[in-house]
Amino acid sequence: MFELFTIFILVYILCKLHGVHIIKHKFDGIYLYYEVKKFDIWYKEFKTVVKKKRLWNIKSKDEETPIF
Repeated sequence: MFELFTIFILVYILCKLHGVHIIKHKFDGIYLYYEVKKFDIWYKEFKTVVKKKRLWNIKSKDEETPIF
């Protein structure tokens, strides 16, 4: 039990330090949002870009996408 609590605390600290957010979309799934610095050649500077990865798919394959 203590190991699980320790892992949870370490993941929480890592998320706070690096700007990582875990967000649940209502009908789609659970996503991990994180910031990446990309170098822009035209302006010769780093820009912050937000990327997302799906962690868990909530929607089943049989369901259709909502129209609205």
